[in-house]
Formats: sequence, C-alpha cells, structure tokens
Amino acid sequence: MEYIDPKKWAETWKKAGKTLEAIRREELRRADNNEILKNLLPAFMML
Repeated sequence: MEYIDPKKWAETWKKAGKTLEAIRREELRRADNNEILKNLLPAFMML
C-alpha cells in the first residue's frame, strides 16, 4: 500500500476546498429555483 503523507493530503484538500466552494456558490447562484422545485414536486405528492 502506498504511503500518503497526511499533512500533504490535508493541505491539498484545504486548497481544493476553496475552489470547490467557489464552484458550489456559482452553481447555486445560477440555479433555476423554479425548475428545481418542479423536479422535486413529485417527491412530495400524495400517491
């Protein structure tokens, strides 16, 4: 099994986290809330 340096692993994810958070915020900003709600509606309909 390959050795993984925990400090390097943590630093990599710390750096990636900032980029991933920016991507998440942009996706939420661009999201069409009406379309999302329309797609979720069947999950809450009574059968």
